[in-house]
Amino acid sequence: RINGMDPKKLKQYLQNEFSFFVSQGCKYACDFCAADRTRIGKKVVEKFSQVIEEDLEVITQKAIEFGISKLTMYITSLDLFQNPKLIKKTLEVFAQVSKRYGVEYDLRGLSRVDSFLTAMRAEPKLYDIIPQARLKVVGFGVDGTTEEVWKSQHKGNKRLSEVDKAFTLCSKIEITAEALMVMGFHDNNGTPVHTIASLRKNVDYSI
Repeated sequence: RINGMDPKKLKQYLQNEFSFFVSQGCKYACDFCAADRTRIGKKVVEKFSQVIEEDLEVITQKAIEFGISKLTMYITSLDLFQNPKLIKKTLEVFAQVSKRYGVEYDLRGLSRVDSFLTAMRAEPKLYDIIPQARLKVVGFGVDGTTEEVWKSQHKGNKRLSEVDKAFTLCSKIEITAEALMVMGFHDNNGTPVHTIASLRKNVDYSI
C-alpha cells in the first residue's frame, strides 16, 4: 500500500504523525472501553503483528527517498506494556531499524498505569531500550481518583500514588507522561458512580 500511494500524498503522510500497527486487542476488560478482545480458548490475548520489522523498513526507506529524517508515529495497542517481553522485543526492532537507516523516530503510545510499572520491574532492559527506540510520549488511563470509581469500571488502578510513581519514572527515562482523565461513569445499572467530591478530586488532581 505504501508503494502504491501517490508520491506527493505519501510525502505529506510521512511528514505528519501516523499510526503504526504493532498489535491489536487487550487482555483487560475495562467497562467503558471498546477494544477488541481476541480469545484463544478462555484466555484473552493481545495479537502482535508478524511483520513489524518489514513494515518499518519499507516506511523508513520511503522517508529517506523524500529526505525525511524523522518519523512521528502513534504505535498501537491500547495498553502498550501489557506484555512486557513482547513490547521489549518490539521496541528493540524500532531501535535497530532507526540505527540501521539513520532515521529518528518519535513514538507515542497508551498504557495502563499498572501495566507500565509491572513491565518496568519485569524487564529492566526497558530502561535502556525506551530511549533508544525514542518512545517519547505515553498516555496513561488515570480515569478518576478514587478506588470506588476504578472498581466500578474494572480499572487496574489501586491508588493515586501509583500514578505519581509512573509519572516520576517516566521523567527519569525521558518520557512525557500524559494523564487521560475520563469522568462521569455509570455502573452496569446506569447509576452514576461519581459524586461531587470525587469529580472535584479529579479536577484538582488534573490541575
